[in-house]
Amino acid sequence: MDINILSSTLEQLKEELVSQSLWLYEEPDETKFRSTAPFCCDTMDFHEWLQFVFIPKMNYMIENEMTLPSKLAIAPMGEVVYRNELQKREKLIKILQKIDSLFM
Repeated sequence: MDINILSSTLEQLKEELVSQSLWLYEEPDETKFRSTAPFCCDTMDFHEWLQFVFIPKMNYMIENEMTLPSKLAIAPMGEVVYRNELQKREKLIKILQKIDSLFM
């Protein structure tokens, strides 16, 4: 795993969320983080989870030289969440696919 590529791709993800007006400038209420469901799907929108859970957790793991997951599959969730707007979210989903591919 090339950590520099992963870091760069996480930055691309952030930039794409901003570009698509999905980046929030206020952190969600604390209760949204208490979810036990995958992707916090019962308390957050997918883009909120990407911004407030996934990106920070991955960056934390990189910065602290922690063992990264051996496999990821976040692009399929993006495809399900954005199934009615795949064309509009195509670039975002491609970035998620790139992230997943780094963990194969």
